[in-house]
Amino acid sequence: MLEDHGPLVVGSRLEEAFSTMWFLTRACQYQVRAMSCVGGDLSRINIPTEEIEKEMNDRADKFDEAPTIMVQRDGVEEEVVEKHDTEALMFHCARRAAEREFGAKNIYV
Repeated sequence: MLEDHGPLVVGSRLEEAFSTMWFLTRACQYQVRAMSCVGGDLSRINIPTEEIEKEMNDRADKFDEAPTIMVQRDGVEEEVVEKHDTEALMFHCARRAAEREFGAKNIYV
């Protein structure tokens, strides 16, 4: 964290850095909400068990996966899992929202 500036993230691509910042910001918002709900008393926060934490991590590992589809190849049916470039989808969605809100001509000078 940079003092009085907030977090600093890096990525191999702009989209990766954007999604990292988005998820970090969202995690911080949830932490602030959780802390305010218990008056700052950390002992009152419900920490997930290791089993639940593993389940959440497993779901996070599959975050970019589309639903599995069955495909016939050479008479054999097999499952196919497609991956999305979620980072790029998030970045371009946020870019379009900013362009609608502020006008593209006001952003790209």
